[in-house]
Amino acid sequence: MGIILNRFIRIVKFIIIAICVLFLIFLGISLVLPAKIKVERSISIRAKPKAVKYQILNFRNWPNWHPYLQTGEKIKISLSRNEKKMELTDNKGKKLAYQFVSELNDTIVFSHSDRKNHFTGYKFIVSRDPKNGTFLVLAVEADFGHDRWKRLEGILVDKVTGPHYELALQNLKHYIEGDTSAIRKGL
Repeated sequence: MGIILNRFIRIVKFIIIAICVLFLIFLGISLVLPAKIKVERSISIRAKPKAVKYQILNFRNWPNWHPYLQTGEKIKISLSRNEKKMELTDNKGKKLAYQFVSELNDTIVFSHSDRKNHFTGYKFIVSRDPKNGTFLVLAVEADFGHDRWKRLEGILVDKVTGPHYELALQNLKHYIEGDTSAIRKGL
C-alpha cells in the first residue's frame, strides 16, 4: 500500500511541477510579445476619393459593403444622434461599437470596441491613384495592453482578421464601382 501511495504522490508532484513550468513558459512568452499589433490591407478603386470617403464616413452606408453586415443574420444597428457612433447587436446579443474619431486630410479614423472593452483603431487612408482613381489603405491597430491571452492571440491577428479586412475593401470596391453582385458575405 505504501508503494502505491508513494507513486501517487510522485505523479501528483510531477503534474503540479509540469503545470508550474508551463505557466512560467506562458508568462515568459507573453512578456516578450508586442502589446500593439498592426494589420494593413489596400485596394485600388475606380472612383473619385470623395465617393470613397462618403461610403466610409457615413455609417448608414456601411450595410452596403461591410462584411459583418452582409452575413444574412438579423443585426440591429443603432446610431447615435449625431451619427458619429454605431452599435451593432447580433441575434445572440454580441455587441460591437464603432465610433468616428477624426478626419484629417486623407485619413479617416474610427475606434472599435467589443463588450470586453478591447479597443482597435481603424485608419482609412484615401489617396488619389492616377491609374484607377482612388488608392485606399485600411490600417488596423490593436492595443492588447497587459492582457496576456490577447497578446498570444495577436500572433494570429493578421492571418485571422486580414481576410475580413480584404473582404471589406473588395466589397467597398464592388459597391462603389456598381458591381453589387460581386459583394460577398462575411467569412
